[in-house]
Amino acid sequence: LDALKAYNYALAYAKQYDNPRIKSYAYGYMAELYEVEQRFAEALGYAEKALFAAQSANIVESRYQWEWLVARLHVGLGQYEAALDSYRQAIDSLKHIRRDLVRSTDKGYAELVGNVYLGFADLVLRNTSKLEEGAEKQTALAEVINTIESMRVAEMEDYLHNQCHDFQSSHQQLAETASSHVIAYPLLLADRVEIIAVLNGTYYQTTTPVNKAEVVKTINALRDGIETYSSDHRYLQPSQQLYQWLIKPMEPLLNPQTVDTLVVVPDGALRTIPLSSLNDGQQFLVERLALATTPGLKMTMAAAASRADLRVMANGLTEAVQGFSSLPGVDQELVNISSQFNTTVYKDNAFQLATVAGEISSNKYSVVHFATHGEFSSDHSKSFLLTHDAKLTLDRIDQTLGLRRLQDEPLDLLVLSACQTASGDDRAALGLAGVAVQAGARSAVATLWYINDEATSGLVSDFYLQLQDQQLSKAQALQRAQINMIRQERFKHPNYWAPFLMIGNWM
Repeated sequence: LDALKAYNYALAYAKQYDNPRIKSYAYGYMAELYEVEQRFAEALGYAEKALFAAQSANIVESRYQWEWLVARLHVGLGQYEAALDSYRQAIDSLKHIRRDLVRSTDKGYAELVGNVYLGFADLVLRNTSKLEEGAEKQTALAEVINTIESMRVAEMEDYLHNQCHDFQSSHQQLAETASSHVIAYPLLLADRVEIIAVLNGTYYQTTTPVNKAEVVKTINALRDGIETYSSDHRYLQPSQQLYQWLIKPMEPLLNPQTVDTLVVVPDGALRTIPLSSLNDGQQFLVERLALATTPGLKMTMAAAASRADLRVMANGLTEAVQGFSSLPGVDQELVNISSQFNTTVYKDNAFQLATVAGEISSNKYSVVHFATHGEFSSDHSKSFLLTHDAKLTLDRIDQTLGLRRLQDEPLDLLVLSACQTASGDDRAALGLAGVAVQAGARSAVATLWYINDEATSGLVSDFYLQLQDQQLSKAQALQRAQINMIRQERFKHPNYWAPFLMIGNWM
């Protein structure tokens, strides 16, 4: 009541001095008070006045707030179509202000307005779960996917502080021509997990009734159980639980006779774990399927490059520099790569920032390999790869490797073999995927956390060996290298092989 009195005072002031901005906010905040009391009809009246004032005075930064509020109130009143229209208006309004929006706060885009997109998805998916298979359901699921893709692009642009290259045609091509791979969009909603899967251009929906807090808790337990090696296999329980929630509902689509790859566009906390480590009680998921992850198909190139004549630039540090520990296994890693492909090596003192920046911006290499410390933070400006004398930041990568996207032949593969992201920080994990986007690379292989030096060298070398078989996709090459490591008793724990991710184009 005190709040309502204050808002009425503000409203009277706004009317007296003809201030539409204050009038809009006063009406909007009054509507939110009534929303809390679940007096939806009265709240809607105030919300519509707030929206009208914002539209009349072209107050662009608040329009999406009141359109989102109107959408929620229509949901409260059971007015499904009206709610959807308001959600669409809010999402459209965000397109025009998203860059200005994130500049005014320390929050990331998803934290700030992700619930607008997810609220729309939530509403549509509640309805589609009741629909029979058919054109209406397919159209609705496709709209959800397009909405989520738009949010993923906006989220990445916010993280990188620049505009992502738009691969819209690739998005459609990848989604519609999927035959031997399933593309999955898991959404962690408040009361359930929804997964939209795409196979052969057809959309499928699965629903698992488990609340988001429980899923996130289990995700964190899995990450902790794998990242910190222990002989008691404490990772196994959360691994098997997540398999039941995320993979088992899709099993009818994952026919081993026809499907060989699962591509995941992860949501939130799911970015912080390797889905390859999920276990069905008998085996790890990677033993059944090749795995790939992408921040969004709109940020993934569709075309696969020939691997007939791979030219590799291999960079590495074996020495301790700039306060970081030595990486003695890197020496053998670079030797192994050089023995398999046409390779130019820059090691230790030769691995200088200026030299690397000049070389990688050229069109001489189809693969660029970094065997060096890399750290990815929730702040993109603090994310980097270590060179002998300095740090290669994401912005510098954009200014060098990123220029390749303007040439006829973009970088095919970027490999980062000693990276780490903060546990539980999905925005830092977003940065790991952002490297491929910033570099304009078709694909990237990177690690979620730093692992045993010997294991890294062995797995990476095996991955390059498997790449020589052009019948294998890149995701399958990584899968084989991981399976070979699982079959070694000393390295079978997922701590050694699971953190390696195939990011972007998996073909």
